[in-house]
Amino acid sequence: VLMDAEKPLRGAWAYLRELGHSRIALVGSRRGVLFRYHQETRCGEDPFFPCGLSMSDGFGVAEALLREPEIPTALICENNSIACGVIQALGERHFPVPEELSVLSLGGGLNCTQVAFPTGITTFSYNKGEIAYLAVDLLIDRIRHCHLSPVIYEPECRMVEGGSCAPAKRR
Repeated sequence: VLMDAEKPLRGAWAYLRELGHSRIALVGSRRGVLFRYHQETRCGEDPFFPCGLSMSDGFGVAEALLREPEIPTALICENNSIACGVIQALGERHFPVPEELSVLSLGGGLNCTQVAFPTGITTFSYNKGEIAYLAVDLLIDRIRHCHLSPVIYEPECRMVEGGSCAPAKRR
């Protein structure tokens, strides 16, 4: 079962706009849905920071972000690991989340903020347990009954408020 992250991405984008953010940057892999969405939609006007999918990659993105002439007011990260790295790097440079910059994740990967940081990550994602259950159920059904028909399934997308987003700060 493949998950298309466009629905959580659109939800994240709308949520940040409601909070008054006008400069939203996307952070993720050049092969991921964020990059494709960035290229194909109006958000191509906002910056895209390409990186790997690890916490250290997020750390590097935050350092590059702070060298930008105009820092975005919010980031949408492809996964929680990137977001953790961004939050750590910004905190070490006295640029706290969410006071100075909102960070939102599409929810994939490890959420280490509950242990390591004073704030959690606000995420938009699908229920991964539901997707895993469906994948196993489909696999067993196909093994037993040799079904080959494709299955299209779009689980409900939901937001989990973790405290990493706040209304846009005017700079």
